Amino acid sequence: MRLTKDNKIGTMVLLVFFAVIMYITMKAYLGMFFLALIVVIVMYPFYKWIQKKIKSKAWSSIIASFVFLLVIIVPFAIFIMYTINETSEYFATSEITQEEKMEAVTQFEQNHPEIVVFLDTVQIDPNQTLSSAMHMLNSFFSNIVVPFSTSVVMFFVDLTFFMLILIYLFPDKKTFFNVLVEVIPLDSDLSERFINRFVAVTQKMVISVFLAAMTQGILGGIMFYILGIPIAGFWTVVMTFAALLPLGSGLVWVPVGLFLILTGNIVDGIILLLWGMIVISSADNVVRGWLLKGGKTQIPEIITFISALGGIVAFGFFGFIYGPVIAAGFLTALDLYREYRRDAEKAALKKVTGKKATE
Repeated sequence: MRLTKDNKIGTMVLLVFFAVIMYITMKAYLGMFFLALIVVIVMYPFYKWIQKKIKSKAWSSIIASFVFLLVIIVPFAIFIMYTINETSEYFATSEITQEEKMEAVTQFEQNHPEIVVFLDTVQIDPNQTLSSAMHMLNSFFSNIVVPFSTSVVMFFVDLTFFMLILIYLFPDKKTFFNVLVEVIPLDSDLSERFINRFVAVTQKMVISVFLAAMTQGILGGIMFYILGIPIAGFWTVVMTFAALLPLGSGLVWVPVGLFLILTGNIVDGIILLLWGMIVISSADNVVRGWLLKGGKTQIPEIITFISALGGIVAFGFFGFIYGPVIAAGFLTALDLYREYRRDAEKAALKKVTGKKATE
């Protein structure tokens, strides 16, 4: 093809036109595609290991996809459904009578008179506050959790599409990234360095985030169950999701521990707080430290926090994954640019030094 100015402009017009049409056609499934791409990046070493064993790209892709389904999605979906059922039953049978509410408020006032004086000062009625809290909880689970359990059919439809994307994407991952290397406006060696480093950072980051979150949730849920805290399964899921943020599952076990202490269950509250500070926090640090050791794979906590929240606002529920991955791409590009600047400065300094030596 002749590299004329008209050909260049015409090619760019065609590319932009069909890119816009492609976006309009696929925008409903772009989020699912990018989520599948992240899964492929994380599980690609496993896919290559299977391919070496059975020598078939198609079957390796199918096996890797169904391993992801069986190991990650199925147990999580079963646990979520169990949690929804347990929570719905609990709140369906936990209607507190007026006498029980008054008794709870009276007991609280007797155990903590100093708090009652403070509440009177700021004009807060404990009885009304308790009623409002219970009404909000019941409303939440009747309007959000229960309807969510009725959308199982749509979940499995989306899951089917997701699995198909995974099956086709595993064999084409290398081709996809080769195209990216060609279109990125950098020299091929810089483009490859960017892609390779970004993939390495994404793999370690995603695995560490999810393993650390699951560890925090499970450890917290075990102690909730031991202490007899109601709907421990629900709190396990909540702590797992809270652990995806830098503040961690402490968003759950700290308030619950303080609540236990304030309501007279001092020993249980102290046990829960100590378990959280010593066991849960330590386990999180161990998991993240083990997976992120070595290399330039650590993302600052503040960047992870802001990118996760911003991702949720921009992309919805799975934004807590997209946001940090985008941040990883930005930091990888920034790191590559810093290396380029350092190399350029060294080359310039060497050139100047060489000129002085010849003089």
